[in-house]
Amino acid sequence: MKKLILIATLLISSNIFAKEVVTNWYDMEVYQRYTLRQDIVFENGMSFKAGEQFDMFDFISGGVPNAYFGLHQVNCKDPYLTAGLSIVEVPTKPKIQKIGAELVEGCNLELYVELRDFFKDSIFTVNE
Repeated sequence: MKKLILIATLLISSNIFAKEVVTNWYDMEVYQRYTLRQDIVFENGMSFKAGEQFDMFDFISGGVPNAYFGLHQVNCKDPYLTAGLSIVEVPTKPKIQKIGAELVEGCNLELYVELRDFFKDSIFTVNE
């Protein structure tokens, strides 16, 4: 019985002390789950709200001036929704960074980040 209480206490305390940490673009990893920390509003009115979760499934960085991040919305409600490329402002210091965001079928969010902003804070948190 004491072991059961000890295990339950450890599980509860680990959840209490778990914190969500803002991650920069550089630290994001494929197959990791992230939580959106700001709204993304597309030009057609479609939006993702802060707090929604995404699984990262793809990352490409190469000879182009942008890095590509492919993320899938965890609780996808309508896989047929799409939205064209929109600019999202990310409040970072010393100035606002702008990223490209596009919604493609299957609840997949495609983000384009300029390489000069690669080491800045992203629009996601990761649970640690």
